[in-house]
Amino acid sequence: NLSQTSSTSSSSTPAAPINLLDTCAVCKQSLQNRDCEPKLLPCLHSFCLKCIPQPERKITVPVQGPHGQDTRIVNVMRCTVCHQEYKQIDMVDNYFVKDTSEATSTSVENSTQVCTSCEDNASAIGFCVECGEWLCKTCIEAHQRVKFTKDHKIRKKEEVSSESVGTSGQRPVFCPVHKQEALKLFCETCDTLTCRDCQLLEHKEHRYQFLEEAFQNQKGIIEAFMTKLQDKRNFVEFSVSQVQNRFKEVSETHKKVEHEIKIAVFTLINEINKKGKSLLQQLESVTKERSVKLLSQQRDISCLAQQIIHVLNFTNWAISNGSSTALLYSKRLITYQLHFIMKARVDPVPQSNGAVRFFCDPTFWAKNVVNLGTDSTLTKLAAETCFYSAHRAKALLHQVDIFMNTF
Repeated sequence: NLSQTSSTSSSSTPAAPINLLDTCAVCKQSLQNRDCEPKLLPCLHSFCLKCIPQPERKITVPVQGPHGQDTRIVNVMRCTVCHQEYKQIDMVDNYFVKDTSEATSTSVENSTQVCTSCEDNASAIGFCVECGEWLCKTCIEAHQRVKFTKDHKIRKKEEVSSESVGTSGQRPVFCPVHKQEALKLFCETCDTLTCRDCQLLEHKEHRYQFLEEAFQNQKGIIEAFMTKLQDKRNFVEFSVSQVQNRFKEVSETHKKVEHEIKIAVFTLINEINKKGKSLLQQLESVTKERSVKLLSQQRDISCLAQQIIHVLNFTNWAISNGSSTALLYSKRLITYQLHFIMKARVDPVPQSNGAVRFFCDPTFWAKNVVNLGTDSTLTKLAAETCFYSAHRAKALLHQVDIFMNTF
């Protein structure tokens, strides 16, 4: 069965499975810890900031500069879970877990109402509508002094309703340029979240949607991709089973042919012992070659299957449990990974399709064993075809050989 979780094996008792959706794959700590700074990679795996892998190399990528097309040197990194390469600039904050760790749900807020702006655990007496924060007396005074927040609307605790706090428990994400403005719009032209000022200035005359409208549209697009990817998951699982079955057949064939070879060698134990060993070595070589191919194919398909499951689990989790802001903020990575996985090539036909057979006429060998000389050789004509002998033993070796038939 294909599984989403990853575990580390030991010589005694295996470790408990790791949930890769909200747990760092390196340190195994929950990404919902307050100081975790969770990051989301283009492959949809998440890490703590401190656990992000070091860059492997640098590449030059084209970017849009102030005077037209320009270039920029960026770091290329590799995910330690799926080993997929990605550019460091494509890594984003994981708001799916940041929403959970930074914004307490409404029911808890209303029962405890502790200040969420400081770490003193002081009782909250007000709520900032713009920041989505419960504030204690000290934080309210500081809020009203700071230039960026002095104009925010602070409501008394008794006046705050569940609609004011928000039923999803998500807090607004503020624009990195206009720090007072929340990202409430989605620019369709640039495929990015924007604030009101950004839309009026940098994105003037661009097509845009409001947050909820864009969320519903993108959710539908991603769900359609998920349906297609689920079909591919079924196809990949079928391919895995095909390779596993063929691997079993190769193993069983090996045992069968080995038995036949040993019977033939036993019949001609004195004169053909060396020949029997040679045939066994050839059989081992053929089986090993096929096994290596099948194991490699099985490993590649299983790796792809694991990644498909993770992407499906992540996108389903993002749509079902994530906030609209988090989905739109990470939409480009999600759709990129969906496209990437959909384009991955899968060959359901096992790479080794041949059957190994052993042919021997003991009576013929018993009569002609005297003709076996030291100058008889056995060479490989071509892979997956046949083995044949040379010189004087050609006619004899035709009677006892390993043939490779493809069907």
